[in-house]
Amino acid sequence: MGFCIIKPNKHQLWDEIAEVVGNENRGLIKYWYNVAHDNRFLEASANDIVLNEEGEPTFSSLLKAANTTEYNEKIKETLNKKIGAGEMTYKEACEKLFNFNKNSNYNDKYLATIQRTEGGKVRLFITEKTNKTTKDLYKQLKNGSIAERL
Repeated sequence: MGFCIIKPNKHQLWDEIAEVVGNENRGLIKYWYNVAHDNRFLEASANDIVLNEEGEPTFSSLLKAANTTEYNEKIKETLNKKIGAGEMTYKEACEKLFNFNKNSNYNDKYLATIQRTEGGKVRLFITEKTNKTTKDLYKQLKNGSIAERL
Protein backbone atom coordinates (compact mmCIF):
# COMPACT_ATOMS: atom_id res chain seq x y z
CA MET A 1 0.00 0.00 0.00
CA GLY A 2 1.32 3.47 -0.97
CA PHE A 3 1.36 6.66 0.99
CA CYS A 4 0.03 10.11 0.26
CA ILE A 5 2.11 13.26 -0.09
CA ILE A 6 0.05 16.40 0.31
CA LYS A 7 0.96 19.29 -1.96
CA PRO A 8 1.66 22.43 0.12
CA ASN A 9 -0.44 25.61 -0.05
CA LYS A 10 2.50 27.53 -1.47
CA HIS A 11 3.13 25.49 -4.56
CA GLN A 12 5.20 27.52 -7.03
CA LEU A 13 8.41 25.81 -5.86
CA TRP A 14 6.70 22.39 -5.71
CA ASP A 15 5.48 22.84 -9.31
CA GLU A 16 8.91 23.97 -10.51
CA ILE A 17 10.59 20.94 -8.95
CA ALA A 18 7.92 18.60 -10.39
CA GLU A 19 8.40 20.11 -13.84
CA VAL A 20 12.10 19.30 -13.77
CA VAL A 21 12.25 15.93 -11.97
CA GLY A 22 8.85 14.68 -13.17
CA ASN A 23 5.53 14.40 -11.34
CA GLU A 24 6.03 10.67 -10.98
CA ASN A 25 9.03 11.25 -8.70
CA ARG A 26 7.03 12.45 -5.68
CA GLY A 27 9.70 11.36 -3.20
CA LEU A 28 12.32 13.42 -5.02
CA ILE A 29 9.97 16.42 -5.18
CA LYS A 30 9.41 16.14 -1.43
CA TYR A 31 13.17 15.80 -0.82
CA TRP A 32 13.99 19.03 -2.70
CA TYR A 33 11.01 20.82 -1.19
CA ASN A 34 12.30 19.91 2.28
CA VAL A 35 15.83 21.07 1.34
CA ALA A 36 14.28 24.42 0.39
CA HIS A 37 12.92 24.72 3.94
CA ASP A 38 15.98 23.43 5.82
CA ASN A 39 17.24 26.41 7.85
CA ARG A 40 20.82 25.10 8.10
CA PHE A 41 21.06 24.64 4.33
CA LEU A 42 19.49 28.06 3.68
CA GLU A 43 21.84 29.82 6.11
CA ALA A 44 24.89 28.12 4.63
CA SER A 45 23.73 28.93 1.08
CA ALA A 46 22.30 32.41 1.62
CA ASN A 47 24.45 34.00 -1.10
CA ASP A 48 23.19 31.56 -3.77
CA ILE A 49 19.50 31.46 -2.87
CA VAL A 50 17.01 33.46 -4.94
CA LEU A 51 13.43 33.69 -3.70
CA ASN A 52 10.32 33.35 -5.86
CA GLU A 53 7.15 35.47 -5.56
CA GLU A 54 5.94 33.26 -2.70
CA GLY A 55 9.11 33.86 -0.69
CA GLU A 56 10.52 30.37 -1.27
CA PRO A 57 13.82 29.52 -2.96
CA THR A 58 13.71 28.87 -6.70
CA PHE A 59 14.65 25.35 -7.72
CA SER A 60 17.41 26.68 -9.97
CA SER A 61 19.01 28.48 -7.02
CA LEU A 62 18.67 25.35 -4.85
CA LEU A 63 20.52 23.32 -7.46
CA LYS A 64 23.22 25.98 -7.71
CA ALA A 65 23.58 26.14 -3.91
CA ALA A 66 23.76 22.35 -3.71
CA ASN A 67 26.39 22.40 -6.48
CA THR A 68 24.74 19.56 -8.37
CA THR A 69 24.72 18.84 -12.10
CA GLU A 70 22.59 15.73 -11.78
CA TYR A 71 19.55 17.33 -13.45
CA ASN A 72 21.25 19.28 -16.27
CA GLU A 73 19.91 17.16 -19.14
CA LYS A 74 16.40 17.02 -17.66
CA ILE A 75 16.44 20.77 -17.10
CA LYS A 76 17.54 21.41 -20.71
CA GLU A 77 14.80 19.08 -21.96
CA THR A 78 12.18 20.87 -19.83
CA LEU A 79 13.39 24.32 -20.86
CA ASN A 80 13.40 23.34 -24.53
CA LYS A 81 9.75 22.34 -24.22
CA LYS A 82 8.94 25.51 -22.31
CA ILE A 83 10.37 27.85 -24.94
CA GLY A 84 9.01 25.88 -27.91
CA ALA A 85 12.45 24.93 -29.23
CA GLY A 86 12.84 23.59 -32.74
CA GLU A 87 13.10 24.83 -36.31
CA MET A 88 11.52 28.21 -37.09
CA THR A 89 12.12 31.56 -38.73
CA TYR A 90 14.93 33.74 -37.48
CA LYS A 91 12.45 36.35 -36.20
CA GLU A 92 10.40 33.78 -34.22
CA ALA A 93 13.55 32.29 -32.73
CA CYS A 94 14.92 35.68 -31.69
CA GLU A 95 11.72 36.59 -29.84
CA LYS A 96 11.84 33.35 -27.83
CA LEU A 97 15.60 33.52 -27.38
CA PHE A 98 15.62 37.08 -26.02
CA ASN A 99 12.69 36.36 -23.71
CA PHE A 100 14.40 33.31 -22.19
CA ASN A 101 17.85 34.88 -21.93
CA LYS A 102 16.44 37.95 -20.23
CA ASN A 103 13.69 36.53 -17.98
CA SER A 104 14.31 32.87 -17.11
CA ASN A 105 15.26 31.73 -13.60
CA TYR A 106 17.74 29.45 -15.37
CA ASN A 107 19.50 32.07 -17.52
CA ASP A 108 22.54 32.16 -15.23
CA LYS A 109 23.41 28.58 -16.20
CA TYR A 110 21.57 28.00 -19.48
CA LEU A 111 21.39 29.92 -22.74
CA ALA A 112 18.81 29.90 -25.51
CA THR A 113 20.72 29.87 -28.77
CA ILE A 114 20.25 29.27 -32.50
CA GLN A 115 21.86 27.38 -35.37
CA ARG A 116 21.25 27.88 -39.07
CA THR A 117 19.48 25.00 -40.83
CA GLU A 118 18.67 24.15 -44.44
CA GLY A 119 16.10 26.34 -46.12
CA GLY A 120 17.00 29.60 -44.39
CA LYS A 121 15.50 28.72 -41.03
CA VAL A 122 17.13 28.36 -37.62
CA ARG A 123 16.95 25.80 -34.85
CA LEU A 124 16.30 27.24 -31.40
CA PHE A 125 17.55 25.22 -28.41
CA ILE A 126 18.83 25.46 -24.85
CA THR A 127 22.47 24.82 -24.06
CA GLU A 128 24.70 25.29 -21.04
CA LYS A 129 25.95 28.85 -20.75
CA THR A 130 29.69 29.20 -21.27
CA ASN A 131 31.91 31.89 -22.77
CA LYS A 132 32.06 29.85 -25.98
CA THR A 133 28.30 29.32 -26.33
CA THR A 134 27.67 33.00 -25.57
CA LYS A 135 30.22 34.12 -28.22
CA ASP A 136 28.74 31.66 -30.73
CA LEU A 137 25.27 33.08 -30.09
CA TYR A 138 26.46 36.66 -30.66
CA LYS A 139 28.11 35.54 -33.91
CA GLN A 140 24.87 33.82 -35.03
CA LEU A 141 22.81 36.90 -34.16
CA LYS A 142 25.21 39.20 -36.01
CA ASN A 143 25.18 36.97 -39.10
CA GLY A 144 21.41 36.53 -38.90
CA SER A 145 20.82 40.24 -38.60
CA ILE A 146 22.91 40.87 -41.71
CA ALA A 147 21.14 38.06 -43.60
CA GLU A 148 17.71 39.44 -42.64
CA ARG A 149 18.62 42.82 -44.17
CA LEU A 150 19.67 41.30 -47.55
